[in-house]
Formats: sequence, C-alpha cells, structure tokens
Amino acid sequence: MLARNVRGLSLLAVSAGLLLGTPSRSFAAEGSAAEKGATDAAGAKPEAKTGKPKEDKLKGRLPAYYADLVDGEQRTKIYEIQAQHDPEIKKLKDALNAAVAKRDAAIASILTPAQQEKLAKLQAEAKAKKAKAAMDEKDSDAKTASADKPAKNKPAEPAESTTGK
Repeated sequence: MLARNVRGLSLLAVSAGLLLGTPSRSFAAEGSAAEKGATDAAGAKPEAKTGKPKEDKLKGRLPAYYADLVDGEQRTKIYEIQAQHDPEIKKLKDALNAAVAKRDAAIASILTPAQQEKLAKLQAEAKAKKAKAAMDEKDSDAKTASADKPAKNKPAEPAESTTGK
C-alpha cells in the first residue's frame, strides 16, 4: 500500500516537473510601454504617420533547439499553437498547485504544535541558508567580473620586447 502511494506521488512529482518545466510560455505582444506612450514631435502616435495600425505579433518562447531550425512562418505557427494551449496549461498548473497545497496542509495537520513549531524553524533556516547562498553566488560573480577587468588607476604593464635587448 505504501509503495503504491510512493509510486503515485513520484509520478505526480515527475508530471509536475514536466508540466512546470516546459518552456512553452507565450505572450501576445502589445508593444512596450515606450511604444504605447510614444509620440513624435508633432504629438502624433507613430501609427498615425503611416495611417496603418501597428499589427500585433504573437510572441513566445520556442522549445529548446528550435530557434536554429524553423523559419519565420513556422515560428509564427508555433507561437499560435502555444497561445491556443496556454489557457489550459495555466488551469492545470493552478490545479496542481492547489492539490500540492492541499496535500501539504493535510500532512502538516498531523503534526503536534511542538512539531509544527520546529518545522517552521527548520523551514526558516533553510530559506535563510538558500538566500545566503544566492547572495554569496551573486557576490562571487561580481568579484569574478571585476577581476576580469583591469583596474582603472593601475598603469598598464609594458609589453615584453621582442628585440632581445
């Protein structure tokens, strides 16, 4: 019985990872904030110059390795397909998140108040440790980037002579 439940949870976890990890988000392009509020010197919107409204283009994210394979028409079709499926995927993700939250609440409800307190402390410590590791990595990346750049006040070292003197 326990093995079946573990297998079921494993399948759910793998499914969730696949579902949440897919890079198939698409976004309808409505123009940037600068484009929306942009006007020319006369105060007219850019599309007023041409007389044609600017076409909305679908934007999205191509699946891995597709960028070098597809042409513009295929890219547009992929974005359209993503836009068609995104509402269903969002509903499924929301349902999955709700199921996980419900499961976690049921699990936490069997703990005693003392255990719940200890759990909260352990979770807070883990969160702080993760945040510290992220900050340390960020600092490390900044130090590496600054080490790659020569110092501004340090004079450049003279090049070695090839004349042999």
